[in-house]
Amino acid sequence: ANSLALVKHSMLLWSVDVGKGHGHRLLTLSTDGGHSFGPARAETQLYDYPSTEGSMIRLGDCLFVTNLGEDKANRRDNDPCETPPAPSPCAFRHNLTLHSSCDEAKTWQSHGALWAGPPAYSSLSSLPWRSDAVGVLFECGPMLATDTLAPYRQLSFVEAPVGSTRIKNDE
Repeated sequence: ANSLALVKHSMLLWSVDVGKGHGHRLLTLSTDGGHSFGPARAETQLYDYPSTEGSMIRLGDCLFVTNLGEDKANRRDNDPCETPPAPSPCAFRHNLTLHSSCDEAKTWQSHGALWAGPPAYSSLSSLPWRSDAVGVLFECGPMLATDTLAPYRQLSFVEAPVGSTRIKNDE
């Protein structure tokens, strides 16, 4: 009952855990094309605190996700905008990270941070010209000269290498 085995017309929902403060995404599976969903479970292997919009895509046998990618206990120490112990306005959103799972979300492999500064929404896509990377479009922004954040100031696109995870574009 805990399996995410995919069948025809199945959908896997990757959602935020709004207001719970657990720092993880929720996964739930529908096997009837989205008419109903099974029980949600927290994906405790992937951190996402505070929750922000991430993306999930299936390419071949693998799932790829973007998230904030870091344990909330480490967030303040790894803040790119301010040296601890000073509080920082971007302490809660940085390190947009790519992960993959090729075993139906049982385990996850990190492909590293895509953007260290403040990210916002992201969207994943396949790349027909590359079988060793995924495309990631995301909102981001630098620290401005006035020391203010501009997290939604620009859109960026990267071709994110996935290392030994080869993508089978057989859709």
